[in-house]
Amino acid sequence: MSIFSEFEGLSGENLSSAILHYLLLNSEEVRDSFISLLSRKSPDGIIDYRQHFSIRKEYPTQDEKLGNGRLDLLLQVDEFVIGIENKFHASFQPNQPEKYQSSINKVADLMGEINQAKVSPLLFILCPEYKLQDAQEKIKLSPHNMGVVTWEEIHAELDKIESVLNPVANMVLRELKGYLVNQFSFMPLYNKKYHHLRSSFPEYGTSLQHELISQIWGLFPNPVSNLSNGKEWIGYPFLTDLDNGQRGWYGFLPKTALQSSSDNEAELIIATTYELASLGDGLTKVELDYENFLGDGVPCYAYKVEFDETWNTQMAWEKRLSNYQLVAFSGRFGNCDHGGNKITGSVVTPALLERNGIKVYNQHTIAYLGTSSRVN
Repeated sequence: MSIFSEFEGLSGENLSSAILHYLLLNSEEVRDSFISLLSRKSPDGIIDYRQHFSIRKEYPTQDEKLGNGRLDLLLQVDEFVIGIENKFHASFQPNQPEKYQSSINKVADLMGEINQAKVSPLLFILCPEYKLQDAQEKIKLSPHNMGVVTWEEIHAELDKIESVLNPVANMVLRELKGYLVNQFSFMPLYNKKYHHLRSSFPEYGTSLQHELISQIWGLFPNPVSNLSNGKEWIGYPFLTDLDNGQRGWYGFLPKTALQSSSDNEAELIIATTYELASLGDGLTKVELDYENFLGDGVPCYAYKVEFDETWNTQMAWEKRLSNYQLVAFSGRFGNCDHGGNKITGSVVTPALLERNGIKVYNQHTIAYLGTSSRVN
């Protein structure tokens, strides 16, 4: 069978599962590296495969209560049956991954009977780092036999492999590592691009500046979908409090827009109609040389974002932006079961609220404030 027929027509989750399946079958070096990583993450002891290794992809599963499904990968080694649920970018479907437990348990029992030895079931969620928190919530359902591995961890592990004897597998491995970098880096080739983001500001900004502000668009409350672009600015407005008119804007401005001097030709700026109570790492208060930047007679508080080469993942940006203390505006989030919870230092979204035990029934708005407020 041609190597190309293994991956023809596949993309995303299905493609990454198929490539991993191929490499685990055809490269002892990759297999050793992958099992070693799983072993370090195992909640049930060291994983070894001295005598037996087999793998299947798209393994059909059955559960009378939770429904049927297909497990992306199923591995069988000496003393373990290991299910891999691959979440490349897609969200969890109902009853995932718990509906796979029953089938994995049955396979483990069957293998135990055949081998006349105990075989333990394990289920790993394989996901990008930015989905780690959601995956960790999932494994709380069965912490004794469920674990999480990120694609970034796999990439780091594969990078340690000095050589692969199988030349075709070596080529596939090289392509997989490049594919993972493009999929999960904050921006493709960010480490090479980041210093160009502030090196110039031609009229209407640059395509790189547009790429960055589009990448962080979802980290602001109620961002407006239409680009705000002129000869001396490129960015997006966002709406903090729809009732009280609190709002903001973020994007790139030329250094001439700042009253203070700058070593860069352009700067990433966040401007709001309210002052932040505290500044986190990577944020500097500045004065703009524009009148009425956010509207006639509207106050404007501006902050320069001091990003660098270390901001090369989505999680890094989320962490840095959380220092701005984006919090829910008191009384502006519909009906919530908050139980006295207080959320500070995070970008407040419905998903974040629910992770903090707050059930959102009717979203009214999300606010962007520099002080802590109870959601009620």
